[in-house]
Amino acid sequence: MELIFYSFWRANDEYQRIFKDEYQIAELLAGLELFGLITIDHTKPDVGGGWKIKGLTLTQTGQFIFRVLEVDDKEAIFNRAYLRETGDSLFDDFQDYFPQLKKRYVVTKSKNSNRTGIYFFKVSLEGAWRRVAVRHQATLDDLADVILTAFDFDSDHLYSFRFLDTAGLKREYLHPMAMDAEAFSDEITLAELPLSLKGSMKFIFDFGDWWEFNVLLEKVEEDYPLADDKIAKLVTEKGEAPEQYPDWDEE
Repeated sequence: MELIFYSFWRANDEYQRIFKDEYQIAELLAGLELFGLITIDHTKPDVGGGWKIKGLTLTQTGQFIFRVLEVDDKEAIFNRAYLRETGDSLFDDFQDYFPQLKKRYVVTKSKNSNRTGIYFFKVSLEGAWRRVAVRHQATLDDLADVILTAFDFDSDHLYSFRFLDTAGLKREYLHPMAMDAEAFSDEITLAELPLSLKGSMKFIFDFGDWWEFNVLLEKVEEDYPLADDKIAKLVTEKGEAPEQYPDWDEE
């Protein structure tokens, strides 16, 4: 049983970033709880988001196993787990104490990965909203352009997308020109986006004026009439968009 223990330290964003796309956290945690290594604090799930976890706690058994394995640094666990291809894995450590372990446990990828079709987002800002249809090949950077165009905003500032993914972990993707970002909006497509149906993102545009859009993923359709040369389409709209630079207009 190959165990990836990074989930014990959810606050460690760096290791969440490394592993979260490769492993489906819910399946792994269910197994760890079954073996009595952790207890899970559950919380109310988002609409359409399935199981959601608030926090994790090592049990006495889990703490004992860590001591037996002489693991004092949490980063050592991440590193040991990541070296599983070379045979230097936590499975081998466990097998020394539990020789009956014969099978490695493999966690499948999230069912939300590579979800193709046309994505429908309802984007809201100060009482106005726009519904847009966007191809799954589009990146989050493309989606940012679609949103700003739909609201008649100039795309002359930095931005970020913030949301809780399907495992309940915080995600943030920043403008491609942002500094010191862990993830950039042009590095992920909508098909790869770990956002549940009926889940929402905050699109923060212009960190000075701080325009905060709510971006709700309403549905994904396989067939929708979208011109071959178009990556997106404005489907419906309601309300007048606020002025991006109201003070400038007064002057």
